[in-house]
Amino acid sequence: MIVDAIKQAAHGRWRSILALPLTRDDAGGQPCPKCGGEDRFHTDREFDDNGKVYCRGCLSKGSGDGISTFAWFNGIENKEAIKQLASELGVSVDRDNAPKRDLIEAVCIEKRMPVDAFKQFEPTLAKRGNREVVRVPVWNSKGEKHSYFDLWSNDKGKFARARAVVAPSGAAAMVFPTSLFPVASVTMI
Repeated sequence: MIVDAIKQAAHGRWRSILALPLTRDDAGGQPCPKCGGEDRFHTDREFDDNGKVYCRGCLSKGSGDGISTFAWFNGIENKEAIKQLASELGVSVDRDNAPKRDLIEAVCIEKRMPVDAFKQFEPTLAKRGNREVVRVPVWNSKGEKHSYFDLWSNDKGKFARARAVVAPSGAAAMVFPTSLFPVASVTMI
């Protein structure tokens, strides 16, 4: 959660936070600030948002993210980079006082769904194994809530086990309500 808070606070600001001695504003080849290679270093296309860099000499797979870039450039471990960045960005490293992220909002942003519209479908926070998920009710063809669909970051989501809706053709299907408040007399599509 601390890492997520740092990434959120630094989003769009990695260029100024990292303050790498870049010779070009675009992502093209330039001298590496770490190993000195003349034309082997470049930034990710979304560098300001994610802080990722590449060097064909000393960092061929890329840094991964801004925290890793900070650690790589300063010659420190990621754990120390997290502490330093948290301090610089005003993010609490105390787990008990760390800001809680709104998982429903985070999932909506990642899935490109309008938060207010999604909340009208009554999503709740739930646990699926050890993972915190956003649980959305699923309606059957009679307009009754009968199951749920879980969403979380970096995944497509999953239905509840063994509760798939079966269409008249025999194929599995997901039934969405025609209105936000389904009524048994309403025909579901």
